[in-house]
Amino acid sequence: MHLRQATAALLSSSLLNLPSTNSIEASTILYNDGGIHEVAMSNKYTNVNVDLGTNLTLSSFTSLSPPPCNTACNSSDARATIEVTGGSYLKFDGMVVIISGSNYTTPGGTAVHISEGSYGEFGMGLVVGGKAADEGGVSGVGVEVSGVGSTVTIDGTTLMSHMGGEGTPVQPGNALVVSDGATVTIQSGDIQYGVVISGGSSLSAYGGYFREPIQVIGLESFIRFYGCFQTNQEGDSTIVSGVFSNEEGASTIDVLTSNGGMIELEEVGICETPSPPTKAPTNVPPVAEVTAKPTSKSPSNSAFGVGSVYLGWIVGYALYSSV
Repeated sequence: MHLRQATAALLSSSLLNLPSTNSIEASTILYNDGGIHEVAMSNKYTNVNVDLGTNLTLSSFTSLSPPPCNTACNSSDARATIEVTGGSYLKFDGMVVIISGSNYTTPGGTAVHISEGSYGEFGMGLVVGGKAADEGGVSGVGVEVSGVGSTVTIDGTTLMSHMGGEGTPVQPGNALVVSDGATVTIQSGDIQYGVVISGGSSLSAYGGYFREPIQVIGLESFIRFYGCFQTNQEGDSTIVSGVFSNEEGASTIDVLTSNGGMIELEEVGICETPSPPTKAPTNVPPVAEVTAKPTSKSPSNSAFGVGSVYLGWIVGYALYSSV
């Protein structure tokens, strides 16, 4: 057995002690009193809705992973595993936090959806992955941010489309979707699947590893890179290469713009003329070992936090392999 599979199996059977998903019915926990809540959930098969200006911090070891649905998987009103609406606030503050997609699997579910002027703070040790779709389908979204005033900051998080077992016969979805005037800021993190920015939305990147193409679609939609970068056109792609302002590492990022979408480069520090860009990623760690480098801009990044990202990946793999 592959070492990674063996580790996942050990975590699944011994550490997590998860019950059989066939005997669990997904429920919804609603926080809508406008108050402040700090909650620790351990291996909780449930959906969470935060509404009406409520402030929710999820702390400690947290796993939100609804079981696969057997009926009504095509429901048109399927919600994300965590839905944040009505100008509410969601923060993750724990060593390892695993969020999977919803139990609607055709297409795959969204893990976290921030909308209606709400705010989300995603930090170190968090692994977010949209659920895998049924065979032949397209997997879900890790994090979706939509609507004017909706804002998310990401610092050390691993975003995926899905974390199913090896050889899962589905198409990957997107790790991050930003739409309808929303804004996202990435200080650091590992964005392992695609990113889509549309509808007048924006993404500001001070760091991070972007492993798949970024799509910027529509007028007033843009992505802004902070650091020392240059661009080079290769067919339909714009290759952005250089070093982020937090010095997280040299990056070569594939960006696809359409219908007026824009790329902006914000020079930070003393920039030397970089080498000509190529499409091959440079200085990017393997997926299984990715960590976010501590920086002065990211006070939460510590040696313990870096280790938690790797542990989060392992535990995330175990969770997804067990459902």
